[in-house]
Amino acid sequence: IMAVIPSGSIYNESRHGLSKLTSMLLDEGAGALTGLQIADEIEILGSVLNINSGREYTTVSILTLKESLEKSLEIFSKILRFPNFEEKDFNREKSRLKSQIMSLNDNPSYTASVEMLKTIYTGTEYEFPPNGFTNSISELTNKEVKEFYKKRYFPGESSLIVVGDLDSSL
Repeated sequence: IMAVIPSGSIYNESRHGLSKLTSMLLDEGAGALTGLQIADEIEILGSVLNINSGREYTTVSILTLKESLEKSLEIFSKILRFPNFEEKDFNREKSRLKSQIMSLNDNPSYTASVEMLKTIYTGTEYEFPPNGFTNSISELTNKEVKEFYKKRYFPGESSLIVVGDLDSSL
């Protein structure tokens, strides 16, 4: 099951890295579940949760066994509909993203790719890397993440893709 949400980096509105940071916080707590509880439940169910944010879309997918489908869907739904965006989680994930960017900047292939896209797509949101920059991430606030979520994560513009041996009554 995959949700495809039009909330990639092209929607950052010059707040580079906002979409990436928002996606990183989705499974760090949702509803009454903490991030650790979400991870434990997913593992117990034998499911695999994957969240990616690119230039145009954020995808949230869950791969699950048929017998774990109902419980997996419950967690999947909470992650998409009720993320907590706790300040402590925001600060931790913000630091983690900055570290990832610093590590990527040490990779010549990544740096060349960033420069190439900057040259090709000058003047558009496509010129900026989806992860943002360490300085742009430093400036982001949890309030901006919450506002971005409210603005971009809604069912009307999103798609849900379901594949597998399922009963149509679900």
